[in-house]
Amino acid sequence: MSQFTNRLQNIPKEWGESIVDVVDTADIIRIGLKDTNSDLSDDVYLIARLTEMVVKRKWAVDDAEPDI
Repeated sequence: MSQFTNRLQNIPKEWGESIVDVVDTADIIRIGLKDTNSDLSDDVYLIARLTEMVVKRKWAVDDAEPDI
């Protein structure tokens, strides 16, 4: 078991799900950058900013959806 997976077992579930979502988002952005421009795939600042943009867009979509 990885250190990350082990650590997730010791935090509240509602936090763990969000952390996994963000880490997965950052990882897919890194993979996308590696496939399109490998020079950028190690740019931690760029990956962080793009991850932030994706999360904010997701929040905007969630906030725009009507509660049924």
